[in-house]
Amino acid sequence: MKNSCILKQVLWLLSILIVTCDSKGPVQRCLSRTIMKESDNLLNKTSEFKKLFPDDLISIKLLTNSLTKEFKDNCSTRNHLLLFYTKDVLSADLIRPEAQKSGIGEAFERMADMLMKCRDTKCQSTKSIEETAAMKELWAKITQLTLKEKLHKAINEMDMLLILIHRIARDIKRNRL
Repeated sequence: MKNSCILKQVLWLLSILIVTCDSKGPVQRCLSRTIMKESDNLLNKTSEFKKLFPDDLISIKLLTNSLTKEFKDNCSTRNHLLLFYTKDVLSADLIRPEAQKSGIGEAFERMADMLMKCRDTKCQSTKSIEETAAMKELWAKITQLTLKEKLHKAINEMDMLLILIHRIARDIKRNRL
């Protein structure tokens, strides 16, 4: 009788555990403090990294004011731009060896993955797969540049992106307190 009662309690607890657990796996949290720390570390490394890839295109700005505003407010723009840096810039054959040597490529990708898991109240995901006007403007500028110019320009503006990421993480942290 006593064993039967214990068995029923164990089964009841297991059923509660199964019902309350998400079948998709562990909950992915927004690690805003880690993102802030990672962006600060990357910002320190970026100043030396930029020296390896001089930028002669002063008249062209990839990270425009409208793009940085959309990056703060729109999840889709955020994801597109982070993928551009991780997949197109830091993984490019011209950049990859130095990015690996300095650890910037792996650290940026880790930080980008963490940021993509964050969904703060200001970040609105667009329903369509169509890109925003600011992202279309970025792609239009990039197509006018040679591969080397595009990569050098993106690397030299990476510090602005890191500062923006740090601010987003700080705002997310503040909103949760």
